[in-house]
Amino acid sequence: MADERPGWLQRVRNVFRSGPAKPLDKLGQAGSPSPQDNEDLRERIASPEGLRAQVSLNAGPLRTRTRTGAEFDLNPRKVRAIFDEADLGICYNYGDFAYGVLWRDGHIYASDRERRAAVSGKDFRVHAVNQSPLARSLRDFIQSLVDGIDRFDQAMYSLLSAPMVGYSVAEQIYVEGRAHFAGPNGEPVRLQGVYPRQIEWVHPKHFWFDFNEDFPLLDLGSDGKVRLDQEKFIYHRANGDGIVATRGWIRPVSWLHYFKSNGIRDFSVFLHLFGIPNIWAQIERSKWEDPTFRSVLEQALRDFGQGVPSVLFKDMQVTIQPSQSAMGNGGIHLPYIGFMNAEISKVIKGEVLTSEAGLAGNSYALSQTHQDTFYLTVQSDERGLARTMQSAFRSWIRVNRGGLQNLFGVTLEELLANTPLCEQAIEQETTPAESAKIL
Repeated sequence: MADERPGWLQRVRNVFRSGPAKPLDKLGQAGSPSPQDNEDLRERIASPEGLRAQVSLNAGPLRTRTRTGAEFDLNPRKVRAIFDEADLGICYNYGDFAYGVLWRDGHIYASDRERRAAVSGKDFRVHAVNQSPLARSLRDFIQSLVDGIDRFDQAMYSLLSAPMVGYSVAEQIYVEGRAHFAGPNGEPVRLQGVYPRQIEWVHPKHFWFDFNEDFPLLDLGSDGKVRLDQEKFIYHRANGDGIVATRGWIRPVSWLHYFKSNGIRDFSVFLHLFGIPNIWAQIERSKWEDPTFRSVLEQALRDFGQGVPSVLFKDMQVTIQPSQSAMGNGGIHLPYIGFMNAEISKVIKGEVLTSEAGLAGNSYALSQTHQDTFYLTVQSDERGLARTMQSAFRSWIRVNRGGLQNLFGVTLEELLANTPLCEQAIEQETTPAESAKIL
């Protein structure tokens, strides 16, 4: 007899269909919650042919162009269910939800863009780890590879989506070619090898996380799920505590976005009902009883509402003016929406007063304090990305270890020990008075 117990995925669906479950209920479920790694497929991806291909192009369970629409028809139960699902390592709804919220909220989009551009907009610099000839030559080697990558700055911008979702992944597509750089003795070198030419962003909805190691597996649909090979993929994690999918600022921001959306909806209804002034007239009752007078006045009111010039009888002593809404300009809604935007700025950028004008307590000193906090946030992003890219440098060295070992006459361990460092120079803004003092 076939096993009639529901499978793991069906049990997860039942949990969300009946509402969020308690953590102990999830711990008590039978069976392993971790997806299975297709080891054979992983080996094919790590092969020379796999390094040259773009394997994430048709990743599942839904293609990048096919969206779940998780950001629509929001309610607290739905938001909670999306996050609970991500906690179990299933991210196809979570990934679509994160970008859906980003793309539908202008304030969130602008704040995220400012934080990312503060790093990716700076020059990318590669440094030798020490002053040895080997380290300096490896520095030139890595710099030549960076210069040969198409749209490298855009790749860095995409990797910096990690603070939003909690993680970001990019696929490296290699090509055969020659790297031109200075050798250990300063001589020009032309080294044949396989080098990265493109770094393509992979949508976060294409991943299932291993429950034990908290590491993503790429969902390739009918081919199964495959653990990310370090030579093929760049995996960047956001700073934070706990499991990776809970580190993104989208978690707290999504609740603020939900409440702000309700406020905007209510404000739109208010404007529809009361925001457009009505044209009205006040006349004596006796004059209204005159049909001719009435018809001329009614036509005049219609014309006034459309901005059309009107004609009135000379003896029509009436008052025609816009009505005043009972709530003025809707002042109850705008401060509410502004408060939500201020809270969103605090979460995303770590500051608020430099981007939110008109709030009580604004002052130059407070604004400068918040700008300093934003600088620290950006600096943390830059350092995290630098560590991730140094790992990518190691993968480039491993892929080309044969040619590099023959050139330098050292072991792979020595090559990796001299992997270059990198940074994107983040400079703190100074006031005119501070600049003058420095000069």
